[in-house]
Amino acid sequence: MKTHDYELTPDEIALMVHHALRELHPESEIDSRLIRAAVTVERDGLLAVRVAGLATLLGSAAEELARELYLELNIEWEKNWHDRAFFNIVLNGDTIFFRKAK
Repeated sequence: MKTHDYELTPDEIALMVHHALRELHPESEIDSRLIRAAVTVERDGLLAVRVAGLATLLGSAAEELARELYLELNIEWEKNWHDRAFFNIVLNGDTIFFRKAK
């Protein structure tokens, strides 16, 4: 599959975030619909995970949870070399962006 043909979907991102949250906070159970609602589609197909709402549910500071999630998502991203060909992960404050690789 060519890189320019691959499209990330909000559902895929929500699934990745859900798995990462289960690793980071195994004691908590966040409804997958709430995680999906935290994933938004931005301009030019950029996908964003707005962590503030999830942090409130977990009783964490938004930027701290965003940093934890970002690191956990990057570990998985590094393990799956094919993912690196398709998208990049960027942290900005309490928001994690998924950007299509060029």
